Amino acid sequence: MFQKLTALLGALLFTCILSAQMRSITGKVLNAVGQPIKSATVTQKNTNVSTRTNDDGSFTLSVNGSTAVVVVSSVGFVSREVAVNNST
Repeated sequence: MFQKLTALLGALLFTCILSAQMRSITGKVLNAVGQPIKSATVTQKNTNVSTRTNDDGSFTLSVNGSTAVVVVSSVGFVSREVAVNNST
């Protein structure tokens, strides 16, 4: 019984550490003249974590790590990769 409880506590601690590495980023996707691009896809690179921009081009995405890279894509536009750093 004690071994099962220890394993469970270890798993919970590991989950808490992983959760602490997740953070939420927000942004706005604009075209070359500053107009919002609605329904653009914003994806964390090499994952299946993604979201779409709303009508004013803004989005919120939970990413793993402080140095993640997001890929922004939309029909009719060239995809762009943007590094996410520790800045606010």
